[in-house]
Amino acid sequence: MLPLLLGSMRVLAVDIGTNSTLYLVADVRKEVVSIVERGIFGNRLGAEIGIDGFLSDQLIAQNNTILLDINAIGDRYEVESRAAVGTHALRNCKNVGAFLDLCKNVDLPLSILTPLDEAQMTWQGVFGAAGPDSNSVLLDIGGGSSEILVGKGAHPNISDSVPWGAVTLTRQFISHDPPLQHELVKVRTVIETEFAHWKTVSAGSVVPMAVAGTAVTLAGLEYNISDYANGAYEGLMLTQEQVAKWSDLLCGLDYSQRHSLPCMLPARAGSIHIGALFLLQLMQMMDWHEISVSERGLIFGLAGKIGNSGY
Repeated sequence: MLPLLLGSMRVLAVDIGTNSTLYLVADVRKEVVSIVERGIFGNRLGAEIGIDGFLSDQLIAQNNTILLDINAIGDRYEVESRAAVGTHALRNCKNVGAFLDLCKNVDLPLSILTPLDEAQMTWQGVFGAAGPDSNSVLLDIGGGSSEILVGKGAHPNISDSVPWGAVTLTRQFISHDPPLQHELVKVRTVIETEFAHWKTVSAGSVVPMAVAGTAVTLAGLEYNISDYANGAYEGLMLTQEQVAKWSDLLCGLDYSQRHSLPCMLPARAGSIHIGALFLLQLMQMMDWHEISVSERGLIFGLAGKIGNSGY
C-alpha cells in the first residue's frame, strides 16, 4: 500500500453520475489532491431508470454492490474520511430516498448536488479552491446534464447548467444502433435549441477546457491511451477536426464495435457516439477550433473538500 504523504489526509471521494460511478482515493494536503487510486463502474442509472422516474429494486441492488466494492477499496487504503455526491440521475429520480438509505447502510455519506453546486465543485476540482488566476472557460458534458463556466478565481462569472447530456440524449432520441440519420438530426436540433444561449459565451483567446467522460474518452482514442488512472490525459488537445472524425466514426458503429475499440472503457461505450456528436456540435456552435482536456473535475473538488474538512 502506498504510504500516506506527509501532512496529508487520505480520503475516498465517490461521484455517482448518470452513466457511471467514479471513485478516487487521494491524499489531500491543502490545495494538492494526489491520486492514490481511481476507477470507474458503469451504474446504468440514466439508461435504466423507469419511465415513471423510479429506480428499480434490481438497479438499486446492482448499485449497492458497486458501492460496497468501492468502500472495500477505501478500507484497503485505510482512508480517514469518505463521502459521495449524486448528480442528474439522483436529482431527478422519484425514489432518491431509497438510494440515500442505501448509501447510509453501506456507510458512505451521500449528498445530492444542485446543478450549480455541481458546476462549482467541478470548477474547484479542475482549478483548486482558489480557482484560476486568469480568465478560463470550462465545459462539462455529463451523462445527464452539461455545464459551462467562465471566469477566474474561486467563483466563475458565468455558471450555467442544462439538463441534457450524452445519456439523456441517447435515451430520448436514439432507438437504433448504430443510430439512423434522422435520429442524429434530431439530436443536433435539440442541442442547437437547448444550448442556443451558450453562443453568447466568448472564449476570446482562451482555449476552452473540457472535462468528463466524453472529452477524456475521445482523447484516449485520438492519442491511443488506455491507462485511465495515471493522469496521462491532462492537458491533451483535441481539434474540431479530430472530434468530427471520431463523431463520424463512432456514430457508424454499433455498441459491440464501440466497446471493442482500444482505450474504450466499458462504461462509456453505450453513449460515447452521442457524446462525441454533442461535443462537436457545441464546438461548431461556439466557434471553438480546439479544446484542452482535463481528467480532473467534480471528484477532485469533492476530494479536496473532504480532505480540508469542508464537506
